[in-house]
Amino acid sequence: MKKKVLYLSYDGILEPLGQSQILSYIFELSTKYEITIFSFEKKRDILDTIKLNRLKEDLHKKKINWNYLIFHKTNFLNILKLFDIINMMISLFFMIKNNKFQILHCRSYLTGIVGIFLKIFFKYNLIFDMRGFWIEERLEWKIWKRKSIKFYFFKFLEKLLIRYSNSIVTLTYDAKEYIIKKYHISKEKIFVIPTCANLNLFKKNNNNFDKLTLIHLGAIGSRYNFEKFLLLYQELKKENDLKILIINKNENEFIKNKLKINNINDNEYKILSLDYNEVGKMLLGNSIGVFFPIEGFYLKGYFPTKMAEFLSSGLPIITHEINNHVNNIIKDNKIGITLKNSSTLNDEEIIKINLLIKNINEFKDKCSKVAEKYFSSNSGSKIYDIIYTKLTS
Repeated sequence: MKKKVLYLSYDGILEPLGQSQILSYIFELSTKYEITIFSFEKKRDILDTIKLNRLKEDLHKKKINWNYLIFHKTNFLNILKLFDIINMMISLFFMIKNNKFQILHCRSYLTGIVGIFLKIFFKYNLIFDMRGFWIEERLEWKIWKRKSIKFYFFKFLEKLLIRYSNSIVTLTYDAKEYIIKKYHISKEKIFVIPTCANLNLFKKNNNNFDKLTLIHLGAIGSRYNFEKFLLLYQELKKENDLKILIINKNENEFIKNKLKINNINDNEYKILSLDYNEVGKMLLGNSIGVFFPIEGFYLKGYFPTKMAEFLSSGLPIITHEINNHVNNIIKDNKIGITLKNSSTLNDEEIIKINLLIKNINEFKDKCSKVAEKYFSSNSGSKIYDIIYTKLTS
């Protein structure tokens, strides 16, 4: 009989992130394990009946069970998402009681609250799939304040999860080394799985943009230094005929305002809002993926999904120095440029970037091969399989 796994996610599997970072792994693991997903879905996604029915059909074919609750976001519930968490706890109590799952796989911290609490009542192997350093992200993206109940609560929760989980998954080797040193736990307990991508959706494209194009993919908000992106564009425009493509949902007015402030005309850029399965079609040749995450401690555990997506499409990347894991992949494989993490660009960096532009056609094959080596969902699923096998043997 297949071992039973309950996968908990506060992110919806109808969202792009859920499709790229949850389903791409689970579809492959479902051939060996009986998997039930419990997620929170945004109401607008549930109301999209075409997308909803398509997903239900895909899950049914793979024999994956799916239970979900509606995601709430209001001022009253926003403190600790209390309503959602209590609702999840009650639902899962009876689900675990009736199904006897061998593994509870908690994606990130919020589901970890339930995972660690229900361990009091049930015997199962707990996986804390912590992703990055989420608490530090909240602080350094200026979403939380350090002296707050949320900060102290989740720091306490983090210690419990690291201590009592049977396995921990991080995105980077930098994070693994830090956790081992800080919490004095065995290195055998921690596994590293970088953010992977469904390479079937991000294939090297034979079509090229007419002009050299700088592409910014995904959310901006307080997470990325968009000003640096625009500065780079202005500098490169002095010697190159180029344009901007921004693929983004929900920040259209914010982006347009930033472009206007920086005197970038309407004919110099395009903003597209795309479903996840459409993004790969727009990552064409004669372009570069550019992103500058803001500086902070959280970068030790940060591995950008967009890096896998750009490289899979054959695009070189320009970014800041992030952490040793990410930096070494870029430098050792010569698939892009890492700049100093500052608000300015120096002459040496501009020269390097212009040299990359001059030889841009040489990157297509190299980038896609690196993506296949490091970032296929298949390679990520194999590590999850090792974890699941180890915990259920």
